[in-house]
Amino acid sequence: MSKHLKIYARLSNTRANNAAPADDDEDDSKSGDVSVKRQLEAGHAFARSHPEYTHVCRTDDYVEPKGKRSGQSDAHRPRFRDLLSDVERDNETGCIWCYDLSRFSRGDDLLLLLTKFNQRHIRFETRGDIVDLDSFDGQLSVRFKQLINKVRALDDSRKQRTRIQAERLAGAWVGAAPQGLISAGRGKDRHLTVRNETYGSNGQTHSYLDTVRAWFELYAGPRQIGLGNGAQWLNAHGYRWRSNGGEAGSVTAAKLYNLHPANYRGVLEDALLDRVDRRVQERKRFQQNGRVPTNAVMLLHRILYCAHCGFRYNSSRRGVNAYYQHYRGDCDQERGIRMAELDARVLAHLESVVTLTDEQKQEIAEVALAGQEQPRESERKATQASLGRLEDAWIDGNMSEERYIARRAQLLEQIASLPPESPPHRPLTKEEILATITTLADTIRRIHEIAPDLANRTMRDIFTRIEIDGDNLRFSYQQDFKSWFKVA
Repeated sequence: MSKHLKIYARLSNTRANNAAPADDDEDDSKSGDVSVKRQLEAGHAFARSHPEYTHVCRTDDYVEPKGKRSGQSDAHRPRFRDLLSDVERDNETGCIWCYDLSRFSRGDDLLLLLTKFNQRHIRFETRGDIVDLDSFDGQLSVRFKQLINKVRALDDSRKQRTRIQAERLAGAWVGAAPQGLISAGRGKDRHLTVRNETYGSNGQTHSYLDTVRAWFELYAGPRQIGLGNGAQWLNAHGYRWRSNGGEAGSVTAAKLYNLHPANYRGVLEDALLDRVDRRVQERKRFQQNGRVPTNAVMLLHRILYCAHCGFRYNSSRRGVNAYYQHYRGDCDQERGIRMAELDARVLAHLESVVTLTDEQKQEIAEVALAGQEQPRESERKATQASLGRLEDAWIDGNMSEERYIARRAQLLEQIASLPPESPPHRPLTKEEILATITTLADTIRRIHEIAPDLANRTMRDIFTRIEIDGDNLRFSYQQDFKSWFKVA
């Protein structure tokens, strides 16, 4: 039984973005792009001249739908992914034909894909490009053509961005309308207007623009909230997202990520959009100042706040030092505070206000014994595991060599900056725990070394909130804690 010949065809992304694109069955004289019809005709002619392969147009032609055309990545090319999946799944493919290399892929993984085909004895043919991976000269030729195609794609993208910016500066809207809006007019008169569609029931009716406004108010509000938590909050409060098909679907983090305040100038309040812009700049500055989030469990997680702006502190790390940090740009207390120093201050305060009785020591020992956990995976081991997954992704061909090298260097630098690991702790008996209990603060300190999660839960059972006001700390206690230890 002869093997199948599969044909892949797509239009250029440049042509897809033309102001007045030609039909898919017509060549584009401006961009020099070849129509899908001509690509398929050339592919079918190749199939007729090679009867050793079986070709069924209905199942062996892979044509990208309109709007799915970029050769830089396969993320938005569903038929390209179908082709690779079919080739990987079955053993019936003998040849893959494409009009030229640039139609197949302009990404960094082109040579890797062709090498995989060659290893599986799958022939790859184009109209004019000669693909020979059995020799060094052939591999060098593919790399050179790949570089030329990528430079051309980047140049086309730059030209498209320049054209779009010029048209937007002239007052015209180019591209798909953002969520909650709709484009009206044609050409240079194309502009955005509010989409007059509503959803909801039981007296709770929203427009899609209300979803955008609610997210911007959350994002720019006093509480730090991420994309995932923001999407959950919006869904829980009845907000929906309009899909391309017109249906009201759920809100996701990826959809919120693509909302840009600049697209809503003149539609939403300028004061709200200015707050969102400031918050975006604050987060960028926080990410660029050398501090990165750390996997360490904070002793004061979820209870440490800024007394000036009300923002909750998160953890960050610079080298071997961990910090409590919040990134509110208009707050005077944005500077980081060393985690070890602040933890010591809070525990010293706790030691000054609480004296343990023998009965309380027994109860604390029982709680610690029941809640004793295995040590968390260290940050060093977690980073080494990430390094292993990175190498697996590169070996499997899911990552370009350039990206692999850059990411690997980052992880190795991060591992080198971590402090040496302490030996693992064995579980303690109740007698050993009792022997270590002198004060409540010292007990929490020891528990934090063994089970950081338990120490943090203990601190949250003690404090409702700790506020930082310059060099001063303000403590608010849980009611049960105040009554048990007679704290004023």
